[in-house]
Amino acid sequence: MSSEYSKPSLKVINIEKISLPATSSHIEMLMMSSIPVIKDLSLLSEDSRKNFLYQHPILVCKNKANNFILVGNFRSLEVAKSLEEKRVPCIVIEHIPQHDQINLIATNELINILFFSLENSISSQRALQLREALLNTDEKILIKICKKFESKKGFCEITQINPRTKM
Repeated sequence: MSSEYSKPSLKVINIEKISLPATSSHIEMLMMSSIPVIKDLSLLSEDSRKNFLYQHPILVCKNKANNFILVGNFRSLEVAKSLEEKRVPCIVIEHIPQHDQINLIATNELINILFFSLENSISSQRALQLREALLNTDEKILIKICKKFESKKGFCEITQINPRTKM
């Protein structure tokens, strides 16, 4: 995230005030393509789902109407919707220009992949696709994550992805 945005704060928000962002269809497809191990969240206890949200709070930005736009941790919103309690922990970033929201979403997803799931070929493929999508919108975003991400070779070297991975 850019330092030009306000400092994030942790707040408890009613999930009905959170809406999905207006993203490009390509980025939206990449965001929703991760396949969770557990598809039926009702199989997990309410406490385990709450613990997940404490570890992975929903990341939102506040809009002018005092509602919230989801910009990160998409899976967390799905988990939150499965709870009886509708007020959940969120990290709120204020004043993100609308044109920056898509880049923030894609950047957050790429960072999640880098930290959590590069052990399989699907994650590697998604990471490369997100890198390309970010490169096409703002090539400087990748350098803010890691200077070596500017080139595909550097990106693959750091992430240990085979550069010949099909996208």
